[in-house]
Amino acid sequence: MDGSVEHLGQLDFLTARENVILLGPVGTGSSHFAEGLAQAAIENDLRVAWFTLETLSAAIGKSKVDGPTARIAARMCRADPIVIDDVGLLPVGADALKRSTASSTPPTNAAPSR
Repeated sequence: MDGSVEHLGQLDFLTARENVILLGPVGTGSSHFAEGLAQAAIENDLRVAWFTLETLSAAIGKSKVDGPTARIAARMCRADPIVIDDVGLLPVGADALKRSTASSTPPTNAAPSR
């Protein structure tokens, strides 16, 4: 896959069901770039699910108590791209890390919902 900004902006990685990982130190624009890709997806009538690792882990942890895990999973399955931001910003406990990686479906493998 061509990793150029122009190519990623075409959103071909979504139809190819490829994952995109944006890495960079704090302040280099990776979150901003992800927001741009998400906005482009929205402008192309795609559904976007956006989480930080912290909010996703908290929601999954809360679902163990309240039981809405199916709601979180449904939201993720309806999305074309799923963005999980700030993965390396905060320390995450082993239980939270285990919860956040327990999905058997990679983020961009959700079937397009058009």
